[in-house]
Amino acid sequence: MEVLFGASGGYIVGFVVASIVVGALARRGLDRGVLGTVLAYAAGTATIYAIGVPWLAVTTGMAPGAALMAGAVVFLVGDAIKAVLAGVVLPGAWKLTER
Repeated sequence: MEVLFGASGGYIVGFVVASIVVGALARRGLDRGVLGTVLAYAAGTATIYAIGVPWLAVTTGMAPGAALMAGAVVFLVGDAIKAVLAGVVLPGAWKLTER
């Protein structure tokens, strides 16, 4: 239970909520093109951070700016790379499955 109520708990909850958000976008076909896939990925990532960062601040006593830096900003470059990779790979995978 410490994981859920500790510093990482908000990110775990955020992943669950992000799966709902991204799933809803995918059902609307947003994951079929490069730009839509990148936007869906970004929406999911933003959802995770929107829940995880404040939770991190509260559970650790960090100032909001420090929590934002430690819990989101340091990961943004990697997240951007993963979003672009998803945008390239996923639409291609959909095209392969349509054949």
